[in-house]
Amino acid sequence: MTPHTRLIATSLSILAALCVLGLVVTVRSQTGASQLRRITNTSDGRINLNPSMSGDGQHLVFESTNDIAGVGGPPRIRAIRANIASTPPTFAQVGTTRAHAAAISQDGSRISFASTDDPLGINPDNNSEIFILDGVPLTNKWQQMPLIG
Repeated sequence: MTPHTRLIATSLSILAALCVLGLVVTVRSQTGASQLRRITNTSDGRINLNPSMSGDGQHLVFESTNDIAGVGGPPRIRAIRANIASTPPTFAQVGTTRAHAAAISQDGSRISFASTDDPLGINPDNNSEIFILDGVPLTNKWQQMPLIG
């Protein structure tokens, strides 16, 4: 095979591979296997940020200045856990605290985060502490005891 023929054969092989890849991507988007979904509906002047998703894709934890869980109280940043397996999603407030680098377990049942806030009323010096939500209640990981009910 001459170098020119080899170049043409290689080019055709690459072109065929790209066509197949384009077909797979087109079929995937038409079947809905990969959909963009809106989870929150936020009021003007409010924000939702820093989401982390559970390994099973059924839960999120994120920060919000919106009272998305309907808990009430003064406006401030809140850590939120969302069950996105349901339609519409359901929301629960973890605490009135930042949770900007929250970790979430595979099944979404456990959340941990660092905070300088005082979500449990036991961090008056506002040092950076580790908190964990293992079901209910929220605990301070350092003290290893339930702090709210």
